[in-house]
Amino acid sequence: MALELNVKFTRSNDYQSIVATDLTGVYNALTNPGGYGAPNPTVGSFTSFNITVTPADPVTLLPTGTPVTVNAYPSLPSSSNGTFTITNVDLGLAATDNIIDGVYLFNVSAETALAEYEYQRYAVFSDIVACCIKNLTLQAFGCDCNGKNKNLVKANMWLSLLKPSVDDSGEIIPSQVELCQQWNQAAEIIRELQKICNNNNCKGCGECK
Repeated sequence: MALELNVKFTRSNDYQSIVATDLTGVYNALTNPGGYGAPNPTVGSFTSFNITVTPADPVTLLPTGTPVTVNAYPSLPSSSNGTFTITNVDLGLAATDNIIDGVYLFNVSAETALAEYEYQRYAVFSDIVACCIKNLTLQAFGCDCNGKNKNLVKANMWLSLLKPSVDDSGEIIPSQVELCQQWNQAAEIIRELQKICNNNNCKGCGECK
């Protein structure tokens, strides 16, 4: 089986960078035939590893912003879950700007002397609005101000569609949106959650900004 890149993208807790983690792993004929190592290329065989980020548009929250390509080599590739950080400045933002919630598209292009490997992955970032919803839910505990609780019940239900879960064995299960690849729906859910936050004047909690 040929090499199969597997790169995960997560946003940092301060919302100002994106961390790319190479989960491709080491070749194993039985458990990981798409990993690095003979008969597949080794990590040392690569001469480049570029990541193109298409950010979420501020209005639609879909990946239709201006694509930005960053050079992750030689931090990546990695056969041991190595990481590379893409900063807000890399994406054309100010050093103090948050990377907004929304749907992002990542395209990886990596080369050896003999071949080029492509990989594509979508990621849904919703932690900023999620923190607002959690804060509003805590504020509304034990009372119902003009139907506010009804909206928050809906908000928490929608939020659950965006978040991965962990089963009894500790395995991470992708969110329902990821499983169904409903990226337009994900953007619409985030927009609706933002409306609820704005209408209820969320002030944030802890790391919220």
